[in-house]
Amino acid sequence: MFKKRLLAAMIDYIIIFTVSFTACALISTSVFKNTFDQQAAPFAAIVLLLNPLSLIAQMISYPQAYGNTYAVYVLFAVTFVIEAAYYSLFELLPTKRTPGYALLRISLCYNSEKSIQARVIGRNIIKVLSRYLYCIPFVISVFSANGNTIYDRVSKIHIEADNIGRD
Repeated sequence: MFKKRLLAAMIDYIIIFTVSFTACALISTSVFKNTFDQQAAPFAAIVLLLNPLSLIAQMISYPQAYGNTYAVYVLFAVTFVIEAAYYSLFELLPTKRTPGYALLRISLCYNSEKSIQARVIGRNIIKVLSRYLYCIPFVISVFSANGNTIYDRVSKIHIEADNIGRD
């Protein structure tokens, strides 16, 4: 199950990366065009998407690295919202799957008749924050008996592979 979840996460992140990179490029070249180093903008966006803690640490130690510290924080907020919204919107649909989960036939499961929206959104905020912690909460799922991550346990939502086409 870990391998399937990892591959699904990689598929989803390629989609998120493309959307976030495009949003960051548009914002940095249109909104912050006069105050943000335009030659460094693509590199800032890539670093922000691949290793956000490194970029935040760099902004604390050398605030004018990209010309506008405020712009980097805005881009950070934009990518965070895009990533959390991506997971939440797809998981709140009736299919309860992101495109990566759908391709690998993985579903979210919850045993509650209560409203699940707040739990799904909370789970995805923790999920995005866990990526910023170098995926440590996701790696913990390797050692978990049922493959659940910390954000799955907190939200009381678990992941199951569909029985169709089981390998």
